[in-house]
Amino acid sequence: MKSWKPISFASPSRRPTEISRLERCCVAVVLALVLVGGASITTYAKDASLTAVVLFDGPQGAAYVQITEAALNGKIEVRSCDGVSRLDKNTYNGLPRASLAGASSLQRGADGVLTLTANGKSVCVVPSNLKFERSVELTPAAAAEQAMIRGTPVSSSPRDAMIPEFKPGVQLVFMAAPDAELADLLRA
Repeated sequence: MKSWKPISFASPSRRPTEISRLERCCVAVVLALVLVGGASITTYAKDASLTAVVLFDGPQGAAYVQITEAALNGKIEVRSCDGVSRLDKNTYNGLPRASLAGASSLQRGADGVLTLTANGKSVCVVPSNLKFERSVELTPAAAAEQAMIRGTPVSSSPRDAMIPEFKPGVQLVFMAAPDAELADLLRA
């Protein structure tokens, strides 16, 4: 009986470390696709930047600061707290997330609670990145105390170029692009 030899598809003259021209072309094409995909993700992330007018009471009365790259605690999302009167860490982690992108405004009411308005509907929200270090439970108003507005100022009312603390009465109005005329109108 004849003994069978295994069939080898590798070229006997080629070492395993050698790469053919076709293989190099395939690697180059895959690398190019990865770079283009990465660039489009970066472009999408850049498009997700928010512009807002921060309205507040300054030393001379009604004031505004217009900011780009607007964020709350470094995020462009908050958590909905409708129907929740007290938050512990587990309750907080279970709250649904809501994006600031597409919202029309975010304001801190006289009671200290944050309200997000989107599509004509207002909901109670708390900021992302809450710390539960000292308190076992927080109210939505106490959670709002940890909210910090971040962004790059592009224009402001006279003598009010700093982003204010997010105290009761402060409001963010989101817009598509910086608009000093609209910011002045909103301030009035």
